[in-house]
Amino acid sequence: MPEKLVAAAMEENPIAFKREFEDQMKARIDARIAQVRIDVAQSIYVDGEENTSE
Repeated sequence: MPEKLVAAAMEENPIAFKREFEDQMKARIDARIAQVRIDVAQSIYVDGEENTSE
C-alpha cells in the first residue's frame, strides 16, 4: 500500500488500522508456521516411509 494511503488510513481511524495490521501480520505468521510444519513433516516422512537419512 502506498505510503500516503497508509498515512491517511492511520489518521482516519487509527484503531481500525492497527487491528487490520495486526490481523494481517497474524495471518502471515500463522501461514508461515503452517508451512514450516509441512516442511518438517515432509522431511520426516518421504513417500509414507520415515526418512532415516541425515
